[in-house]
Amino acid sequence: MAYLSAVLYTFSAYHLFDWYNRGALGEAISFTFLPVVFLGFYEIAKGNYRRWYLLTIGYSLLIYTHLLSSFLTFITLIIVSLFYLKPLVKERKRILYLLLAAVVTIPIVAGYLFPMLEQMASNTFNYSNAVNITGQTKLSLQQIGLGMLSGLFYPEGENIAGMGILLITLIVLRLFIKEKTPLLKIADCCALIGVIYTITMSFIFPWGRLPLGFIQFPWRLYEFVVFFFAIAGTYYLINIIKTRKQYIVVSAGIVILTLTTIVISNNNYVRWQTKALRDIPELFTGIPSVDNEYYLGGREYMPAKVPTYRMFNQRKDSITTSFVGAYTSNFQKKDGITSFDVITSEPVTLELPLIYYKGYKAFIDGNEVPLEESTRGLAQISTDKPGKAKIFYQETIIQKASWYVSLISTILLCLFILKYRERKQQ
Repeated sequence: MAYLSAVLYTFSAYHLFDWYNRGALGEAISFTFLPVVFLGFYEIAKGNYRRWYLLTIGYSLLIYTHLLSSFLTFITLIIVSLFYLKPLVKERKRILYLLLAAVVTIPIVAGYLFPMLEQMASNTFNYSNAVNITGQTKLSLQQIGLGMLSGLFYPEGENIAGMGILLITLIVLRLFIKEKTPLLKIADCCALIGVIYTITMSFIFPWGRLPLGFIQFPWRLYEFVVFFFAIAGTYYLINIIKTRKQYIVVSAGIVILTLTTIVISNNNYVRWQTKALRDIPELFTGIPSVDNEYYLGGREYMPAKVPTYRMFNQRKDSITTSFVGAYTSNFQKKDGITSFDVITSEPVTLELPLIYYKGYKAFIDGNEVPLEESTRGLAQISTDKPGKAKIFYQETIIQKASWYVSLISTILLCLFILKYRERKQQ
């Protein structure tokens, strides 16, 4: 069962779509750690709660890989926990181990989490002012229906995938299962969550009225749909199979159908890439420019003061001065250091060709000078005398400390796991 569900999940139509059509590397890799997260949760809620560290490991890797997926996983864990309220309430210590897994996760992801929070608190970025596009990107019933055919059929005008025909077929097998078992109940819960998420992606759910614009696309939930459908569908299939010969034949059939899905998905990718190369060749130059919007995507983490990405094309690497009699020379960018000579006879403010982020340091003739954000979201410095200016990015105290916190916490967790296994063997 594990083998079949792993094949169905790993090579699902949506996972392949994430890898190739979207090039969503972070989200695609997050598929790897989702099973570890839910295995860890199951161990705490129903199995051996002393293996709580599985949840910590899986969730930590998920956060490092794709933050949006980790948020959606958190919401999903809350939903799944509703199905396990009885064992959690019956044995309260399971809840404590669930909290333990959450608490230990924080220092392990400190190297990512705290620097991000520091930057978010230091400025206002576009993500906080962005239009909530989830209301415009939710799926129609037709798109969901076409998503069910992914891996077998892709329409000419739709560059989107879904759970795929293979998973849908396996879920339908539930209609032919009569015997009730504890594992069937788990499979049904998985199928139910998958169905709920499929409905949630549609126009029925009020995405536009909720503060969830950072999710961008409701169809990100397909990651969880294919995960839960792979588990449920495989269990339904195994229940129907009666002999080893049937198992071998069915397994071979699934492998062949999976290979077919890969081939058809690849052909769809080639078709769309060919069309994109013809219609928007500027996106494939590999050189950031105003034509491809400098590959900034949604520009969520650009300071909100930056008026437009076109500004970078207009000003290029120029330095603007507040005093007409001041000027700069010998401008150079090398090894992460921006340097130039300042010539001025009066106090002057210089706006630099650097987007402002907390951590930038500026020195003139070896003496640190204040660096702040300009009205256009760029770094700027002030000086009242000429000299040699050097500007570079330097890790903040929080960035440095949090990295060591993550390293030490990870080592301690590994030592704990080794010690736990040693005691278990004894």
